[in-house]
Amino acid sequence: MAKSLLFIPDISGFTKFVQTTEVAHSQHVIAELLEILIEANTQELQLAEVEGDALFFYRE
Repeated sequence: MAKSLLFIPDISGFTKFVQTTEVAHSQHVIAELLEILIEANTQELQLAEVEGDALFFYRE
């Protein structure tokens, strides 16, 4: 069986942030933060999915 690495970073405080921030603004900020996380992938992980405030990366 091959070894795999699963990495699921998420944005701390996401729920409170979207509940207390104007929708259009919060969507923009969250999208920017997720984009920064994706671009910061220095371990050559594969991005499997973006879900809400989380990213699902993996490497076999």
